[in-house]
Amino acid sequence: MKEILGRIHEAGFTVAMQREVMLSEDQVRQFYSDHLEQEYFPSLLESMTSGPVLALALVKEGAVEHWRNILGPKDPIQAKNEQPDSLRAQFSRVDSSINQLHGSGSSEEAEREIGFFFPAEDTLAVIKPDTEHKEEILEEIQARGFTISRLKDTVLSREMAEEFYKEHRDKPFFSQLVDYMCRGPCTIMVLTKENAVEEWRAAMGPTDPNEARQKAPGSLRARFAKDMLENAVHGSSNTQHAHQKMQFIFGDISSESVIIDGAASPVLGA
Repeated sequence: MKEILGRIHEAGFTVAMQREVMLSEDQVRQFYSDHLEQEYFPSLLESMTSGPVLALALVKEGAVEHWRNILGPKDPIQAKNEQPDSLRAQFSRVDSSINQLHGSGSSEEAEREIGFFFPAEDTLAVIKPDTEHKEEILEEIQARGFTISRLKDTVLSREMAEEFYKEHRDKPFFSQLVDYMCRGPCTIMVLTKENAVEEWRAAMGPTDPNEARQKAPGSLRARFAKDMLENAVHGSSNTQHAHQKMQFIFGDISSESVIIDGAASPVLGA
């Protein structure tokens, strides 16, 4: 596997996302739905469920075509005869007619396959009132690979703020929190990325900025928060809360998969 990854980097690809996963038979049938009637499918099914699969999203200009070129022909024997330097010629199993490496056939197929292995997740993010570093935070969001799927600048009414933070209604700081959140405009966003909830929480850092400076000095709260109340940003604690808050602020939202510039191609290897 290290040799294959080395060849990938030598060819000028960037690995944008990577995941090792055990596929079920149903998942293999879903991924290879166009191959179900082929004679080789039972062997393909057995191969793809025999151990972990490494899925990679590769980025490069013309990635799909370049990746298919270095893969070589689908038939390992043909690859060995016609393109002995190709990956399939060099890394296919000698006891199998099924090649060990996959490549998307088109940009559209790449988008679908990236969505299969790296499903996008939405989370709600808020830049709080009086935050002086809004532009820096927005730049940081994009630098961390989030897509801003929705954005709204709004001043929350007291009723909206009370509903938004209703899980804190019994806390002693609730009234002060509501007052603060109504003080000026908030920037409320839906952020989309694989594992978006946890990624955004990691980007924010701990609620207490003093703790953030100690444990996550590069986090947004470590850099921009004033105190526990005015701590610059808010993020949903889990996917259920994220969907509830997105529904409350934006109404119905249909999640869309991340598309990496139309040039990324997922790659499978045993």
